[in-house]
Amino acid sequence: MSFFEELKRRKVFRVAATYAVVAWILMQIGEVTFPALNIPEWVMSTLVVVLLAGFPIAVIFAWIFDKTPQGYIKTDAPDTENIGGMNVKVEDRPFYLQKRNIFLALGVLAGILIGTYGGDTFKSSVDEKSIAVLPFDNFSKDRDDEYLSDGITEDITMNLAKVKDLTVISRTSVMGYKGSTKKVKEIADELSVKYILEGSIRKIGNRVRIVGQLIDAANDKHIWSDSYDREMADIFDIQADVSREIANAMEAELTDKTLNQLETAPTNNMDAYILYQRARSYYGMYTKDDNETAINLFNEALSIDNNYALAYAGLADCYGQRIIRFNYSQEWVDSALHVADIALNINPNLAEAHKAKGLIYMASNKLSKGEASNDKALSLNPGYHTAVANKGVFLSRRGELFDAQKYLSKSTRLNPTSTATENTWLSNIYFMINEIDFANQLAFNTIKNSPNVRATYNTLIPRFLRTNDNQKALKAIDLFKQNIGDDDYIKFYNGLYNYYNENYEKALEFFILSKSISDRFRTSGTVGFMNAHYFMQTLNKLNQPFEKLLDEGLSIIGANFDKGADSYNLHLQISSFYLLKKERDKAIEELEKSVQRGLRDKTILLDPAFDEIRDNDRFKLISNEIDIFVQREKLKFSEANLIPSI
Repeated sequence: MSFFEELKRRKVFRVAATYAVVAWILMQIGEVTFPALNIPEWVMSTLVVVLLAGFPIAVIFAWIFDKTPQGYIKTDAPDTENIGGMNVKVEDRPFYLQKRNIFLALGVLAGILIGTYGGDTFKSSVDEKSIAVLPFDNFSKDRDDEYLSDGITEDITMNLAKVKDLTVISRTSVMGYKGSTKKVKEIADELSVKYILEGSIRKIGNRVRIVGQLIDAANDKHIWSDSYDREMADIFDIQADVSREIANAMEAELTDKTLNQLETAPTNNMDAYILYQRARSYYGMYTKDDNETAINLFNEALSIDNNYALAYAGLADCYGQRIIRFNYSQEWVDSALHVADIALNINPNLAEAHKAKGLIYMASNKLSKGEASNDKALSLNPGYHTAVANKGVFLSRRGELFDAQKYLSKSTRLNPTSTATENTWLSNIYFMINEIDFANQLAFNTIKNSPNVRATYNTLIPRFLRTNDNQKALKAIDLFKQNIGDDDYIKFYNGLYNYYNENYEKALEFFILSKSISDRFRTSGTVGFMNAHYFMQTLNKLNQPFEKLLDEGLSIIGANFDKGADSYNLHLQISSFYLLKKERDKAIEELEKSVQRGLRDKTILLDPAFDEIRDNDRFKLISNEIDIFVQREKLKFSEANLIPSI
């Protein structure tokens, strides 16, 4: 009996074919369902490897055993076989026909398959140069020493983030582990990092003792440890030493530029340093009252050390947040830029100040200037997660959706426990490429995980209203009321709801009650248009005067263009204003400019403001042009397998 005939007799071919079909079906099911269930990619890779490894096992099993009504029994082998016209005893069969050797050959084959196609799966999916700096334990009793220990955590984190080839989890994410009793490996798994740096601080008088240890979390192996017992005045030298030792232990490249940054002390006054750290902690709360407290503390620090660049950068951040989060007027732009420039005059290589300027320019619709400043921050500190996220926002606002997704996803990797901003923008992006169900799911999940972030509601509510999904709009409004409260934003949303449902008298009531609408003009409104846009459109629908407000708006936008504003949003706004003036050609020209600047959300054109030009041929061409841009971007998502299945 030939080898081929023996394989047929033992049903090896049948088993192999059946196994291959079943394995293919399982992989197809996994490819479709795993992303929808948010199952990690490594699970799919592991499934492939298991199926590959199982193939030779199935073949070997088929060779040795037969399935019978009595169950699986060992396959009988003839005492002799006809080989080459001669009857040969089984034990005298050639090497390639002996069972044990076939078993060995198939085992070798399995090893080759796993080594070739599945080896990477058994490697850690974690970046080999990834690290989280856990909050240093404070063994002192003074509350200010708590700020000191938190400050050391943040400073070492920021120092390591300056090292180009390191992946460093942000302070925001690691602070959640303060006082945690979780094991190092558990924390590392949750943050998807290879290394954990933990430490402690004890301050006695003017001396401080800092202990640090670097741990390879996979095997709980201590890679590096050291202790420092020095004067408080040497605290920044200690931080630089620790950062340098950690980078070396992780075999990261330290350039001369990076070393210089590590060795530059931000201040020589410890009282100013403590005040700065207190200010940063309040700033990170992102509430109006905490923002004011942070401003006062930054100013206190500067009253002690007026050469403290980081404190000026902190002030710039606070002033920027006044505009972005708390509806302060655009006059604060100049103040914010002023203190940021003071910081850069002191230290031209301060990434925090460049990031702050980028944010301020974004708030004032000067996107080119803002992106340039933000890029400078990233060149100085590649792992600066806030700057990484802001880069994604800049790209999104310029219509480069695929590249925006990459930066926003990277930011969530660096800051995995606080992703509301990133996921809100990702939701926008997926909505624009017409992955609507996933976009809405992502936004609602963001609200579930971060219920107090207003930006997410600002994204969802207008989106649902523009697409006539009143049920979801009301749900989002209700969630806002539950999670944040009944404030002026609720009045605005109720006004917007009635505006899109053509209940203009009711809309006007709510808009008047909403203080952000009627008392002043805003050049970057809550939901995409100036708030005054909705107010004026409502007045127009009710045949009430709005001309004075309209002229004021045109003047303000014109002044913004003169100052270098280049946001598609401003062109969109001024287009709606020209329509109120019955200047249709100018309105369409501004819409065309808006698309060239980055407008990719075609649903914005569903606003009632554009009803009168909806049948215009140029308007239709604008709509088609948006479709072309979006399809180009969506193709990039498809090629990179970034289209989700839900």
